[in-house]
Amino acid sequence: MGYYHEVEVNLKNEATFRKLDINLPGKLKGLEEDIDELGIELADALVDFRDLAVDDLSETSKAYQKNALSDLNAIRSQNLLHSINVMDKSTGFARIGTDVEYAQYVNEGRGPVLPIHAKALHYFSNGMEIFSQRSGPADPRPYFENASNKFEPYVDKFSDTYLGDLV
Repeated sequence: MGYYHEVEVNLKNEATFRKLDINLPGKLKGLEEDIDELGIELADALVDFRDLAVDDLSETSKAYQKNALSDLNAIRSQNLLHSINVMDKSTGFARIGTDVEYAQYVNEGRGPVLPIHAKALHYFSNGMEIFSQRSGPADPRPYFENASNKFEPYVDKFSDTYLGDLV
């Protein structure tokens, strides 16, 4: 389980450039192989660009999530903040976020916590050891939604500016 964005960039024209199958007439005959090579170079450049686009979008998503945590004053131990990273990356795809178990409770809030298998709760807060009979509810700090709301327009602008008809 985790809280994360997924970024995926698919190129609709890459395969087209890899094998153009051009038959040129007359004096242009014989250039087919050169044109095929250029098509392959263009396809390779598109793949490189796709990977750069995924890298840029991944780093931007990561920054938006971290900034949203800071903006909401939702940082206590910095564990959640430092856990936000690119979690998975493959060709044209990345997953950016965290697998820290309590991320959901920071984002969505939680009700009160009572001990179940012991007489008291035991945890550490700001370097202090705490024993208590109850921990009150925590208000939501929707860092993930705030990051998503900023990230979506960035993706739209990025796509329109750099990717255009390639995706």
